[in-house]
Amino acid sequence: GEHVNLKEAFNLVSLENGKRPKYGFGWMLNKEGKTIHSGSWLGARTYIARDTSTKTCIVVLDNSTNDKYLDEIADAVEEAVMD
Repeated sequence: GEHVNLKEAFNLVSLENGKRPKYGFGWMLNKEGKTIHSGSWLGARTYIARDTSTKTCIVVLDNSTNDKYLDEIADAVEEAVMD
């Protein structure tokens, strides 16, 4: 079902050379339970950070062309909410 597919997105992948990078299906992962996804498509940019240990999630959406603003905003919100 849908829940199983979402769970797979947060599992580490295994490469053919045996390495396991800290990456799931579209998510950067770490062992503290924090996952991050960011991306862009046709002028819309997203940043999502989840912390499963505190059950916290932030979402930043941007339609500007300046990468710096999204990164600064996401960092500030994440620091205020998750740290």
